Amino acid sequence: MKRDTVLGIIGIIISIGIPLISEVLRMRSIATYKEFKESNIRLLIPLLKQVEAMHQSAIHNGSIEEWHKFELAINRLDAYLANTTSYEYLHQIITSEIITDNSDLLELEELYTLYKRRQVSISTLNEIVNLSLSIERKFNNQCKECYNDSKEIETDVLRLVKLRNKLGNELGYENYHTMSLILNKQDPEEIFNFIDLVQLQTKSIYHKIKKEIDQSLSQHYNISKSNLKINHYHFFDWDGYYEGKSVKEIAIGFIESIGFDIDIKDSHTYSNNEEGMKAILYDIGYSIYTKYIPSTLPYLLRKPSHPLVAESIAMLFQRQILHFPKQRNKTVNRIYVFNKLAYSRWIIALYNFERSLYYNPEQDLNKLWLTTIEHYLLIKTYNTSWVAVKDFVMNPCYVHNHLFSQILASQLNHYISTQVLKDKELYVNYYGRKEVGEYLKEVIFCVGKLLNLDELIVNATSKVLTPEFYMNEINLALTLLRS
Repeated sequence: MKRDTVLGIIGIIISIGIPLISEVLRMRSIATYKEFKESNIRLLIPLLKQVEAMHQSAIHNGSIEEWHKFELAINRLDAYLANTTSYEYLHQIITSEIITDNSDLLELEELYTLYKRRQVSISTLNEIVNLSLSIERKFNNQCKECYNDSKEIETDVLRLVKLRNKLGNELGYENYHTMSLILNKQDPEEIFNFIDLVQLQTKSIYHKIKKEIDQSLSQHYNISKSNLKINHYHFFDWDGYYEGKSVKEIAIGFIESIGFDIDIKDSHTYSNNEEGMKAILYDIGYSIYTKYIPSTLPYLLRKPSHPLVAESIAMLFQRQILHFPKQRNKTVNRIYVFNKLAYSRWIIALYNFERSLYYNPEQDLNKLWLTTIEHYLLIKTYNTSWVAVKDFVMNPCYVHNHLFSQILASQLNHYISTQVLKDKELYVNYYGRKEVGEYLKEVIFCVGKLLNLDELIVNATSKVLTPEFYMNEINLALTLLRS
């Protein structure tokens, strides 16, 4: 056989053999990863469930013993996920890009993020958990009227912030705030710009309505407008709407009318007021959301795309149950607009304060707090300490999502009204409209975490998240107010 012929045959063998060998190795790597994943998640599931169960028990029972059990459950979970060898293996799998199936890749990212958050010393993780739960327990032992007592724990909260920043720095991030947003798949710059946009769009309307409200309150309390404090603005009792009614019956009746089967535990009682209605709607919203997520999805994807989506569903239901703007008189409508605007600007203030807190915890935080509140809410005398904000301790770097959930609820309402129910009115009564339930089940609930937040919003409403529809609701109420 001629030399050229032999070389040609060798070339063909190499051209076929090397890709074949590479594919065999890739398939073996995938098989090895899947074995690791299944074994890992099988051990992880009971740890995650135990943390959730112990948290609920600690909140409802309140005993030191239950809080200690909760802390130990978190410590066990952290110890498991702090395993450096497992983390490095998952990092290798992600960077190799051998996982191409969408659901497998999303599950891998979820698992990887769980590990990444714990790649610091166990002592640091345990110290953060111990301190945060100690503060949370103190919060739960206080009533709402006792918020000022939280000044006693200011030193502990500041120490917690610095410990969290240490964790973020060790994981390679500028600070804990930046780390939290990125690991929750939210771009810090995009979040900042979006919130600034909402701030600009609500500013002039808020200033105008507040001026009118201040004039009325100044006359009512016989004090100057400059001396008005936050407690002076608690001037309307929405609880009267629920007098003589059961929030549980109202909520269940509405939810069942739009096509959902629900099961609320009889042991759980809800106050017959606005707070009780908010609580039961959030519980129902999360319950039906998770109920309709297919059990066939990978375990780590069997939850809402993002917590703010579940929150927005509760907001959507709550707006249906409360009076529509057309049913309110002008006084109540003015208060409705003011409350809606004040809430949005309150959240904007909290976001900006917390962001600045983590960027520079050494600054004069009490001064920053007062100037931030004055800047966004136009209230000069604010008699509550910044450490009274429970979210800073119990749900850090999440507060902006409360505003996003309001905005998403408005966007969902617009889509449901115009595209699902084919109505031109901005406020459409969903009661008895089972197509609303079908839309939520098929477009939002059944997706689980197969879509990220941005993808889900576009898929559900044909638009990226925008304050357009939130502002439309405010403008409608203003129009009714001026008519």
